[in-house]
Amino acid sequence: MAVFGTSFSKFKKVSTEVDLNYSIIIPTWRLPNQLKHRSIVNGVINYVSLGGDKMAFDVIVNIWKEGSAAAQKTKMQALLVYNKDEVKFMPHDDLGEYIKELDGTTEADFKITIMRPFYLKARPPVLQDRLYIRFESIEPTMMPLVSVGFLVDEGGDFLIDESGNKLIKEIIIEADT
Repeated sequence: MAVFGTSFSKFKKVSTEVDLNYSIIIPTWRLPNQLKHRSIVNGVINYVSLGGDKMAFDVIVNIWKEGSAAAQKTKMQALLVYNKDEVKFMPHDDLGEYIKELDGTTEADFKITIMRPFYLKARPPVLQDRLYIRFESIEPTMMPLVSVGFLVDEGGDFLIDESGNKLIKEIIIEADT
């Protein structure tokens, strides 16, 4: 969960923000922005590139962590009304801004393409309700990717600070445009 930050995801529709507390995010990069064309004469399939790549994020919301059964039902109902809607998406709340389009100023539109409730059965009678949500960008988007590497010395040993933590080197890689 620390690829983009340490807080949970959220999205907004118009001015209503919806927090996805207790969520796990799975980024899926580089969905090709292509148009599929099948010839009606011979059935040959061609793909036409429209330029840029789209993004998709799979989010699993752990509804069962919301507390009481009534709170879980309320949260599930509150999220399900956004199925198939166009929203703005923020992978982690501590980023402070929503994902941008290629121009870098306009917030990108995402479509919620899948919203599927499911549960993990641990031991009866405990059923852990979850909600799978897939956000897919409508247009090509821009997002800096953050890669984290540990600093090592010439011998290959990790460099550590006074408190014993490994020192981290953060490398920012701009997404291809």
